[in-house]
Amino acid sequence: MYMVYDAPVLEFRGMQSIFASIAGSLGIWGLTYVANCYNLVAKQEIEFEEDMVRFPKANGDVVMIKALDDCSLDCDAVIDIWLSGLKQTSMSFGALSRIRRKLHIGLKQYGEKATAPEGDMNPSAIIAEWTKKEENGKKFFVAYIGNVVVGLCGVTRGCTQKGDDTDESIPSSTFSLWRMSVSPTARCMGVGSKLCEAVEDFARKHGGRRMRCITANPLAARFYQSVGFQEIIPHPIASWYEKIL
Repeated sequence: MYMVYDAPVLEFRGMQSIFASIAGSLGIWGLTYVANCYNLVAKQEIEFEEDMVRFPKANGDVVMIKALDDCSLDCDAVIDIWLSGLKQTSMSFGALSRIRRKLHIGLKQYGEKATAPEGDMNPSAIIAEWTKKEENGKKFFVAYIGNVVVGLCGVTRGCTQKGDDTDESIPSSTFSLWRMSVSPTARCMGVGSKLCEAVEDFARKHGGRRMRCITANPLAARFYQSVGFQEIIPHPIASWYEKIL
């Protein structure tokens, strides 16, 4: 059983129902809040080494981004970090206690369901869903500092997490990122921006021209805008963002 809670970005269409119920009970006014901006480290030169991306850091630490393999230990760490982001999403509404209480309950249930044996965020499901699918324009990247997992992000062709987008209005050159999460101990260290660079490079390699994401987390929204995303579909609950690659 995973500890339900903890990863800084909530990006799943199904979660909009939770926020919609909150908006219905509190009104749109209740979604007004002040978001703190992420402090990002300056962009640094990228060195490629096989399927791994190594990012030198000024303080001597090295953030390594690589594709998720079949290691269940890595999957466990990935799940814990993703759960931490659900908590961070609810905490971002801290000034509005009624929203925060509803979010806490809704996201806790969501995390428990996703990490259950029949969910899509348990070790076997992550491996089945994300590994060995590069030919379909789908990949899952994990960030490390040393041997410690500090972040994760998935990328798919189209605008669905499963990569099965049937919307003919979405060109095949459009990709989207999912499950972006950074460990609370590694936030504000540039891990998120390096994960973004890795998924963007993957998309370009497979003909990608645009990268999209959806988030209801105000801190995550500020982060995405800081690395070049622009809001394209505003929504009081969860907005879509896009970046030209």
